[in-house]
Amino acid sequence: MNIPGFKSEDRALLAEPTLTREQYAEACKFLASIDIIARTQMPWWVGDLINIGEDRFGDDTYQMLEFDDICKRHLAHRSQLARKVLPETRRLTSRWEMARLASIKIKDQEKMAESLREAEAEGLTAREYKAKLNGRPNYRNPRPERSPGRTKKYDKLMADFDNHFDRNSPNWLASPSNREMARKIYKHALEVAGL
Repeated sequence: MNIPGFKSEDRALLAEPTLTREQYAEACKFLASIDIIARTQMPWWVGDLINIGEDRFGDDTYQMLEFDDICKRHLAHRSQLARKVLPETRRLTSRWEMARLASIKIKDQEKMAESLREAEAEGLTAREYKAKLNGRPNYRNPRPERSPGRTKKYDKLMADFDNHFDRNSPNWLASPSNREMARKIYKHALEVAGL
C-alpha cells in the first residue's frame, strides 16, 4: 500500500524523513476510511501512526486522528505496544497477541525476538505461549484452574473454544474485550444447550 510520506511494511509503518504535517493528516484520514475489519488486521500501523505523530507533531496529533470507532484505550494500547516491540521483532510473529504477551514478560528486544522465533517454530497458540512464558512445564496443553462448580466437560469445551480462536481467528479477537465478549456468547450457548 502506498501512503505518501510513509514506507509501509507488513507489520510496520515507517515515516520518511520528509514527512509533512499534511501527509500525516492524510494518512490519518486514509486509515480511518478503511473498513474496521481490514484495519484490525493492521494494528501495528495504527500504533506506529500514533507514535510517529506524537514524536513529530506532539499534542496536535490527536486533532488529526479520526478513528471514531476505536476507543482511546485501544489507541493507547496499540501505541504502547508499537513502541515496546520494534519492527524487526514484529516480523518474527504473525500474531499481535503473541507480541503483546512477549512484551509483557520480556523487556530485552533480542530475548523477545528469540522467544517469538521459538514460539513460531513450535507452532504455539497464544494460550500455550502464555503458559510457556509463565514457566508452566505442561505449556503444550495448559489447563485452566478449575473453580468450584465447573465440570471437566465444561473446562474441555472452553479450552477447545480458546484453542480454536487462538489458531483460527483474525487479530480482532486478540483484543481482551472482544475475546471476553466472544467467550460470554459461547458460555451462553453452552447454557442454552444444557452443558
